[in-house]
Amino acid sequence: MQIEDWYEDQHKYFRAHFSRSALLLEHMPGMFPKFLGDIRRTVLRKFPYNIYYVIEADVVVILAVIYSGRNPKYIHSRLTES
Repeated sequence: MQIEDWYEDQHKYFRAHFSRSALLLEHMPGMFPKFLGDIRRTVLRKFPYNIYYVIEADVVVILAVIYSGRNPKYIHSRLTES
């Protein structure tokens, strides 16, 4: 397998997992616990990323998708910047 093919497969796999998570958020937005104020977090399965979102008037607003290995101070500042 060529390295380009491997990365293309990983990209498709990541998109599929993200889409599945987004669909779950759409149908069950309150399922995941609050992380910071009204900001909720879910883990993107099989990948080291977290999805941070809020629920505004029955609409899920994804604020960020952040690598889970990031410094917690960075995550906090990223989510609270105006």
